[in-house]
Amino acid sequence: MKTRYSDALIVHGDHPSRVALPLATPEAVRAQVSVLFTSLEAIQGEDTSDRDARKRQEEHIRGVLDWLWHAVTGPVLRHLGIPATPAPGRRPRVWWIPTGLLSFLPLHAAQRQDTHGRPDAGGALDRVVSSYSPTLRSLSFSRRPQPAGHDRLLVVSTAATPGHAALPATRRETARLEALPVAKTVLIRDAATRDRVLSALAEHSWAHFACHATTDTAYPSRSALVLHDHDSAPLRVSDIVTARPTDAKVAYLSACSTAQGAALFPDEGIHITSAFHLAGYRHVIGTLWPVDDHPAGRITRDFYRGAGTAEGLSAESAAPALHSAVLDARRRMPGHPSVWAAHVHVGA
Repeated sequence: MKTRYSDALIVHGDHPSRVALPLATPEAVRAQVSVLFTSLEAIQGEDTSDRDARKRQEEHIRGVLDWLWHAVTGPVLRHLGIPATPAPGRRPRVWWIPTGLLSFLPLHAAQRQDTHGRPDAGGALDRVVSSYSPTLRSLSFSRRPQPAGHDRLLVVSTAATPGHAALPATRRETARLEALPVAKTVLIRDAATRDRVLSALAEHSWAHFACHATTDTAYPSRSALVLHDHDSAPLRVSDIVTARPTDAKVAYLSACSTAQGAALFPDEGIHITSAFHLAGYRHVIGTLWPVDDHPAGRITRDFYRGAGTAEGLSAESAAPALHSAVLDARRRMPGHPSVWAAHVHVGA
């Protein structure tokens, strides 16, 4: 019986092409997803003083990134003829539209290892600025011309929510956002309710959420951002998709697993990040898995530095700003991909 494998469909110019991915069999993809999430669960539940245990789990994740490079990302980038070390600031853009269980893996962070298991130079982060899209149609829609206008930033922050762990770093994160030179509305603590947030989204072109998130693996439309009134009125995917703000540009979701779909419906691509994209946001920043709030806060800080201008914020800088922030995180913690490989950009 012939072994099944995957293909990558390359849409570049007027002539689509196909790249065979013989290593990316359904069984191999499933195995890598299992390794990744088993390691992440071990990291989240481990004794933080056991550095050797953490190191072993991070090595497993680096093995997943190595497999991704050889099985998926490397063949695609070689087909496109993208050099190993393009000049910083001039890296080309690539949009990934993974399907099935492959959507759980960080294609943008694929990186081969040398014979000693150490990260080698020339991975995906060193070659391209990666983005994701649920479909080609949604990508085409998000790249439509958008009228210029004055930006307004909505900041929603819940450092302490009943039934959930405290997020102390969100207070510092919120303070940095309040200092940005742009008109803004800040909803914190008991002001951060579903109805107030949905109403405010219509009046702001940028939205930043610093909070917890929940993923419903059985009914992905019930996945939600955890606000003050989460128990009685959760802000679900179904609410976000129907919000349809008229001047939506950028949504930054500083929360756990907002770009993680439901394992029972891997082909549907329904999660909190895609909901904001489908609601009309051209750029959405999300995470594939939980990240500690302190390192995530530093990535957030670096993102807004990269997206900032003397006049305010630049939506068109969202993808390169996140890419730069993740690269900086990798330089600081090269042996901890669980921290820097989670963040993704979805959209134009």
